[in-house]
Amino acid sequence: MKNTWFKRKKYIISGLFILMMILALATNPTKESYMRFWENEFGEEMSLVGEDKGFVRYLEVDGDEKIPIRVEKINFYVFSTYTPIIYNERGVTHLGIFGKFIRISKGQFDYPKWLELFN
Repeated sequence: MKNTWFKRKKYIISGLFILMMILALATNPTKESYMRFWENEFGEEMSLVGEDKGFVRYLEVDGDEKIPIRVEKINFYVFSTYTPIIYNERGVTHLGIFGKFIRISKGQFDYPKWLELFN
């Protein structure tokens, strides 16, 4: 009797783990959703310029100056990391998981060491 309880418990925990992985995979944010998050965070409207190795946009400041912003995305399928690169300097890195963005670095020059392995 005791043995079947542990088997049942193992299947329930395994099923919940698989369900969480499928849910994380389905809700992994895109670059577009990150840019919307970034625009809402800083209250600046951005105009899309094009896409090359990253997601390039220009942020208009004071009407004339345009600042190039490229977003570096490292995709782990169940979650992703996003780092804006402004004037070739890395900004705050965010972890995108379950459709939300969590800040994982302090900002300039504080790029997480474990992400450097994936560049």
